Amino acid sequence: MCNYYRGVYKMSSIDATAYYDKDRLLSQHHAILTVLKGILDNPCLSQYKWLDIGCGKGQILANLNERLNATSMSKLLYNGYDIENDNTRTTRSIAADLKLKNRFEVGDIHNFDRIITEDEKFEFITLTNTVHEIDPRTLSNILYESIIRLEEKGHLFVYDMETLPIAEQELGAVTWKAHEILQIINTLLRSINVTAYTPSPGRWNHKSCHGWDVHLQREYFGVDNTLISAKKEDILYNVNVKIVELIDMKYLEIKNVLESFTDRAPQTKEDEEVRTRALYDFWALTRVKETVHT
Repeated sequence: MCNYYRGVYKMSSIDATAYYDKDRLLSQHHAILTVLKGILDNPCLSQYKWLDIGCGKGQILANLNERLNATSMSKLLYNGYDIENDNTRTTRSIAADLKLKNRFEVGDIHNFDRIITEDEKFEFITLTNTVHEIDPRTLSNILYESIIRLEEKGHLFVYDMETLPIAEQELGAVTWKAHEILQIINTLLRSINVTAYTPSPGRWNHKSCHGWDVHLQREYFGVDNTLISAKKEDILYNVNVKIVELIDMKYLEIKNVLESFTDRAPQTKEDEEVRTRALYDFWALTRVKETVHT
């Protein structure tokens, strides 16, 4: 759940709905493991460092040994990062059962760049079901810090939900649509002079909600970390301006939805769900607007 304290958006948990089900492979995890399998099949590869930001209770590892063979598993060095000690303990146990080389760090996601320093590089970084928990004012920094920690041919895979399932609404969570994430990513890339590469977010239709993913491949940037570091201030400024613009647009859209229900009661179950989501979104966006414009 997300909390606000003294006007500042704070996150009480990286993954408020973390769970583990050995018999369930989520579609977003299937996509990640498919990318991993293709890379780890490379016979010339000896080690592959994976940073899983917001690792939760290790659901992404649930079916790892059914997707990867023993040779591929032996190449992986899994780095889990989460705010919850209970979560990392659970994930550590799963990794140990899989005989997976592993390492874990505990801390708030907004501080991960202080715990995992910039000189440590990873071939693979994932943020799964995490972005809606992130303070919009620091989203630009987390994306930047993830990119700067990628190896030259590293991958950044981000997945989240456009809307949370109606039974799992989180007070204060800010969800993003695929087209909004596209604007944020494009703003980031253009700010570091990446003009020929435009990764398009994929969209996932689930039974209770919709999701999106974006897969950034570092080798397609065509710029080195020295240039990216030199432009950090411009990158963060430009992306934050875009985020504030999107927050204002989202706020007006949700306000219009609620205005429509002011004059009429919900007529169907679907109407009631739309109103419930709008009320949660309105609260989150109202609180965000109090901080992003200060």
